[in-house]
Amino acid sequence: MKLPKASGLRLLLSVSCLLFGLSGVAQAQDVIWRTEMMKSQGVGCQFGSSSDPNQDAFVIANGDTVSFVFTRLGETYRNGRGNMSISPCRIVLPLEVTEGRRVEEISQTLTYGIVKSAGIRARLDFISNLARRRPNGTSHPEDLTQNMAAAFADFPANQILNEPLAILPQPIARFPEEERRGSPHKRFCNRERSRLFNYHSDIFVRLQKLRENATISFAVDGLDLKYEMGLKVRNCKRM
Repeated sequence: MKLPKASGLRLLLSVSCLLFGLSGVAQAQDVIWRTEMMKSQGVGCQFGSSSDPNQDAFVIANGDTVSFVFTRLGETYRNGRGNMSISPCRIVLPLEVTEGRRVEEISQTLTYGIVKSAGIRARLDFISNLARRRPNGTSHPEDLTQNMAAAFADFPANQILNEPLAILPQPIARFPEEERRGSPHKRFCNRERSRLFNYHSDIFVRLQKLRENATISFAVDGLDLKYEMGLKVRNCKRM
C-alpha cells in the first residue's frame, strides 16, 4: 500500500517546564535537562547531528524549556498490524532533579493542525512517563508500567477535515510519595546529588489508506504541531 507523504509537515514539541515549589515560586534550578545524553529511535525521527545530511529532528534546550523539532514525522512509515502504517518516534531524555526535591506531576498538551480528505483513516497519539534511571542508563521497568500519561485523536476514513488548530485532552501523570511507615526508598525523590531520571515520550502517526488518491497532512501553513509538558516539583517528605 503506497501512502501519501504529508507534505510540509513540521512538528514542534515545546516542552515548557513549570517548576513550582511548595510556596508556588518557580525554582529554575530544580531540573537540568541532559540533552547530550538523549536517545531516540523510530522511523519518524532521526536526531543525528548537524553534520548528518539525514537529520530530520532537533532538540533545543533553553533554561527551563526543551523543544523537539521534527521536520518529517508522519512522512516515513513502517508496516504495523492490520494493514496500518505507523510513523513512530520514541524519545528518552535524562533529567537531573535538585537534591531533596521530587517530581510530583507531569502534564502535557498537544496542539495540532490537520488537513485530511476522505478515504484515509488516521490516529495521532502519544504516551509519556517518568522513570528512575539505572546506572547503565536504562529505566526501571516497573516505573514504565505505572503513572503513564496518554492522549490520542482519531480521524475516521469518511471525515473530511481542514482544522488549523485543535488540542488533545491534557494527560497528567502523577507520582505520589508514599508516607507509610517503613516504606522503601521513595522512587521519585532525589536524595542523591548525582541522581538522574528518564523522561519517556512515544509519539505515533498511524494511517490506513482506503482510497488511492486520499491525502493527509498534520500541518497547516504557518502552524506547527506543538507539544507542551509541565513538571510540578516539590520538596521531598521526610523518610
